[in-house]
Amino acid sequence: ILEKLHAGEKVEHYETTRLSKNGDLRQVSITISPIRNDAGKVIGASKIARDISERKKMEFLLVQAEKLAATGRMAAAIAHEINNPLASVLNLIFLARQSSASRAEIQEYLGTAESELERVSHIARQTLGYYRDNASPCEVHLHDLVQNVLSVYRTRLQAHNIVLETTFNDLRKIKVRPGEMIQVLSNVISNAMDAMPLGGSMSITVAPTKKVDRNGVQITVRDTGSGIPREHLDKVFEPFFTTKGNLGTGIGLWVANQLVQRHHGQISISSSTERGDSGTTVTIYLPFGSFEGTTTKPNGAQRDS
Repeated sequence: ILEKLHAGEKVEHYETTRLSKNGDLRQVSITISPIRNDAGKVIGASKIARDISERKKMEFLLVQAEKLAATGRMAAAIAHEINNPLASVLNLIFLARQSSASRAEIQEYLGTAESELERVSHIARQTLGYYRDNASPCEVHLHDLVQNVLSVYRTRLQAHNIVLETTFNDLRKIKVRPGEMIQVLSNVISNAMDAMPLGGSMSITVAPTKKVDRNGVQITVRDTGSGIPREHLDKVFEPFFTTKGNLGTGIGLWVANQLVQRHHGQISISSSTERGDSGTTVTIYLPFGSFEGTTTKPNGAQRDS
């Protein structure tokens, strides 16, 4: 401060602690200005101290309130992420109990249910902070992960009269964390089904692509649902914004975006509400070599509906 004053500079809004006459410590904001003589030489300083103790108390209370709000949002996020695999487990148990199911089908249903319960456990352990998710990524065909998710939602697709079309052209494997990608795909496909309660069609395409100078794989999920109004498109990427009313939490694809960005990928959305041409398209791009020392920064969008 003295160096600035000697240089003729003004010190504004310097926050510090001062001792009042009655012995209380006070938070103050200080403005110090140099005083010059007729020749322009600095001969002293003028100081104004404003008591900001009450403001600091309010700021502290606001921080505490935000922490409580953040805890509530985190609870909503956890509930949403756990609800998806639990719903899958209930569906799989229902399928396994059908008298028409063969022993091989029952074993397959139970194996998938076990994987879904492990995902619940994984989310719970992450949330409780027992460990960081340092699971090693492995090479997979993304269409295998898509088929894994679709096997869980098969009955729901039929119940909603949704016609499914898939096109898989990803001949090259990509290194990802399979559990995280299944979580992403589950949220995207579940959202598409929710958009078509009275039936419709869904197409899923997995194909190689190139963005800028990076080769990768692109997953495209299209539905013929009611679509998202144009005025909401800028908001659907925000956490806790939902177009589903009481049925949505606005969490699923916000979480999915975090996972896609962790793989240095991008997730984007386009939608139309025009009669006869309504629907939503979600595109997920994942580059090759995401876990081999690349420093590429993600530039993806966030979306949840």
